[in-house]
Amino acid sequence: MARAKLARMAGAVRTGGKGSVRRKHKAVHKATTTDDKRLQNTLKRLGVNTIPGIEEVNIFKDETVIHFASPKVQASIAANTYVVSGPSQNKKLQDLLPGIINQLGPDNLANLKKIAQQFAGGAAAGGDDDDDDDDVPDLVENFEEASKKGSHEAPKAGQFSQGVSAIPTGKKPGSAGTGKLKLKVEISQCNIKKIDMKAYGIEKPVCQAFVKLNDQVFATSADYGLDPVWETSAQFGLNDPKTDKVSAVLYCQGMQIGDECTFLLDKLIKGKATYKGLIVPGGKVDMLFTAETFGLEKAEEASDDFMDFL
Repeated sequence: MARAKLARMAGAVRTGGKGSVRRKHKAVHKATTTDDKRLQNTLKRLGVNTIPGIEEVNIFKDETVIHFASPKVQASIAANTYVVSGPSQNKKLQDLLPGIINQLGPDNLANLKKIAQQFAGGAAAGGDDDDDDDDVPDLVENFEEASKKGSHEAPKAGQFSQGVSAIPTGKKPGSAGTGKLKLKVEISQCNIKKIDMKAYGIEKPVCQAFVKLNDQVFATSADYGLDPVWETSAQFGLNDPKTDKVSAVLYCQGMQIGDECTFLLDKLIKGKATYKGLIVPGGKVDMLFTAETFGLEKAEEASDDFMDFL
């Protein structure tokens, strides 16, 4: 009787059929909720608080990005502890551009340059001949013929709205149509990081600014990014500061951003650089106007009539 009972007990602990290895101990499966509770208790001791309203979190690792969509984010500034939980995906850096440009730091600069070079190389391979300036709008005139003439043909009225430059990029206004008075215009940089890229349909931002005075037009280089730095200048000629006006417009990915802005010249001080800002949706373009051979000798003083009345 005892042997039969022992045989039944031995069969109960077998992992397989007859002749298989007997199980020495029973595996106990613990629920993961226990580990989660321990983690949450540890985070509470660190003073971690939940940060609401986080739409996405991106963790950069070389050319790979760990992308979290609508994650749960907890943080403790004092303990230098940040916890991100939720479903994640491993994506390539170029797959998330340009929406994450404002999230990139100095560590990602090398990867960003590499991606830009790959993009430029692929665009050049797909185009005709060896054209390295793929981001620059096509010219509507022969540059060699224009350079022989010593001048260029400026865009006609309303051509700003077409998004096409009629002069070589970065070429200063020529002598045709210039006046006896000289105005220097410096275009330093652009910053439109707050623009709604989805609303404008911008996928690969390439910015270019245009400045026009009468029949003279100057265009900056077409640079990639939402905050290009140009640091370029041009000299314009005019006849009457009271009637002549400067207009400026910004293009991004071939589309006009905002309205064309007009600037008066009759209040400029001779020889003094005056700041002018081209305000556009999401930012502005920084410019400096200098009246080289005309302008007021000094700034006009405010009238004291109102103070005398008081």
